[in-house]
Amino acid sequence: METDLKELVKDTYHHIIRGSLNKILLFDIDSLMNQLIRMHIENPPKADEILIATDKFFIYRKIWQGVLEMLYETYMPNIKYEFKWEVEITPYTIMLCEFTKNNFTDLEIDLLKDILHIGDEQIESDFDNLLILIGADKIGFEHGLKGKLPENFLPRTKKEELSLLFRFVNFPPLGELAKFVELYNQNLNQQIDNLSVAFSLMRKADIPPVNMEESLHYSFFHISHRTFQKYGIDTFINHPSLLQNKTEFEDIQHRVSANKGFFNDNFICPCCGNKQEIQLPEEVLQYKLLLENQPLCTKIGILYLEDFIEDYKNSLSERFNSFFPNINKVDNPKCLILVEGESEETAIPILAFRKRYILSMQGIQVYNSQSKEKLANDFRNFKQKYPKRKMICLLDSDAVKERNDIQRIIKNNHNKYKVICIEKGTFEDIFDIYTSIQVLNEMYKEGTPIELADFDLTKDFLLNIKKVLYKKKKAQFDKVQFSRNISLKIDIDKCPKEINEIIDAAKLFMGKSKFLISK
Repeated sequence: METDLKELVKDTYHHIIRGSLNKILLFDIDSLMNQLIRMHIENPPKADEILIATDKFFIYRKIWQGVLEMLYETYMPNIKYEFKWEVEITPYTIMLCEFTKNNFTDLEIDLLKDILHIGDEQIESDFDNLLILIGADKIGFEHGLKGKLPENFLPRTKKEELSLLFRFVNFPPLGELAKFVELYNQNLNQQIDNLSVAFSLMRKADIPPVNMEESLHYSFFHISHRTFQKYGIDTFINHPSLLQNKTEFEDIQHRVSANKGFFNDNFICPCCGNKQEIQLPEEVLQYKLLLENQPLCTKIGILYLEDFIEDYKNSLSERFNSFFPNINKVDNPKCLILVEGESEETAIPILAFRKRYILSMQGIQVYNSQSKEKLANDFRNFKQKYPKRKMICLLDSDAVKERNDIQRIIKNNHNKYKVICIEKGTFEDIFDIYTSIQVLNEMYKEGTPIELADFDLTKDFLLNIKKVLYKKKKAQFDKVQFSRNISLKIDIDKCPKEINEIIDAAKLFMGKSKFLISK
């Protein structure tokens, strides 16, 4: 297809980028290609329903070519851009497929079987010929995913392998978009530097960089600096799967040797207050030059995929607010989840997000009443002031009076009010104790490790933790940080039943009737 689609996307390319990145943020990756084709392609009619995934990818790729070319022509016309994007199999895209595999519906395989009139047996027995038949070789998959993924991430069956391949073609050109942001920042800084020769005050202007959001950051930094420091470039050079990249590593080492004398920075000495110049460590320059070689960087990242995933999980808590700052901000909410404290207010939106239900997008806000007594009062006040507003109350196990009072009030109003009670203890008790211990040891690294034997399981978590933390870590318990960390760390398949009840109630309350008008 040689058609230039720039004209088709010239008025929508900003929205295409934003929409795609938002869907990835919510781990909604499998509808990206079909949705974009459905929005822009009229011929053939319903192309997303009558073409197989490999054919649709050529249309998808052409749309994105128009988007990228519009970006460069509009914002960096001085840079000659050549679109060379191929399907991105990177540590980030592999990780997202792994994270979302339990929620995946295999529509593309079903469509393929209907169009080609084949069954699962033929996919397994004639896989190589099937790849040729569907044109997988034309998009770089003549051998399927063999050689593209570490052995332990390869699917067990050919049908699962084909399905995963079809999932990868859904991803937009994240690496290309990340490269654009990186070049845009460099270009902007260079222009400021050049102009400052004529306009000296321009140097004092604080020009903020265009920061990369999560999906672009992890599509550019395939190896974290932490991972690079952990192994070092010599480990990569001697890795059996990287021996064929010896020349590229030698080039990096040569450039480091030639430029390390110029790789300096300035700092103000805390003792004398004088400005001093220091030479930065070689490994920082090695890492910088390695990132410039994106294909090699991607290859290393995939080989050390477990480190990539672990780094992603560990840093998720730090980055959460930056990529989703308004997770609990709702103007005029239609539904409130009343809770007793800040721990619940922090954790519930995150856990709902991880279960692919964004509370704020549904008009639902978690409201911190700050105590069980105030929660009961808030419920009565909101019910009187906002009779149409729906409410879900989460109470600790000791809030017996408050629970009974609210339940009497909501009699015959269960269509818009619900009370959920923690069976034993407080909010911290609803989490799996083993995960809680893991999170505590990650939060408080000093001292000796906390173990299950340190806990008296007949007592509440909070009663235990104050004594345990002081004894083992000489530290005080940060309830809110613990709540945030465990919400991001816990296996979402083991999400506490109380949270599942809250989300189920929220979905039920916010669901729209087909014919009846809600009162």
